[in-house]
Amino acid sequence: MDIIQINTEEISLLKDEEILFFMLAEAGAMGEPGAVNIISKGTDGAKIRYANYCFGGFYMHQLMERDTANP
Repeated sequence: MDIIQINTEEISLLKDEEILFFMLAEAGAMGEPGAVNIISKGTDGAKIRYANYCFGGFYMHQLMERDTANP
């Protein structure tokens, strides 16, 4: 299974009904600070999506404010 790196532009592709697990590591966490891992299901099996809001082009506020009513 591949890990897919995502950025802010791909946030709109995420569908709530497909998300199985969401992990967030705040700054100061042991491990990688700012890591976001999203495990989701799709027609071709599970997908692992990865981003980092501290050291990458991924903005948490856009994830939380996205329009889930009109995917």
